[in-house]
Amino acid sequence: MNTRRVLLCSALLVAALNSHAQNNPFDPRRLEHMPIGRRPPQQATLRDYPLAQLRMVGTLITDHQRFALILDPEHRVYLLIPGKRIGQEQGEIQRIEDDSVWLQETVTDVNGRQRQRNTHLYLETP
Repeated sequence: MNTRRVLLCSALLVAALNSHAQNNPFDPRRLEHMPIGRRPPQQATLRDYPLAQLRMVGTLITDHQRFALILDPEHRVYLLIPGKRIGQEQGEIQRIEDDSVWLQETVTDVNGRQRQRNTHLYLETP
């Protein structure tokens, strides 16, 4: 009988924690499964804007991941992780720090050759 109670209590606790994670936007378990960069049809993406029009507005750090909060010109905020691409040059996020995002872009020089260029976005302060 005690085993059944323990199993029932465990199942209820897991259900309650899962429910709490779904309702709490800052719970790391929810963030791990959050679709990043998902958008409604026909809405611009971060790859549609020049990098100069995107702004870093913060970071979010969980136990397992660091996210960059990027604001687009339409005032939408995106949670991004290293490996995601942003800007018209499709810069790949290499590193996220407390006050900056480091990107690597592939650009074509005047001779038509492609080369790597490192760039960054700094945290905007009021």
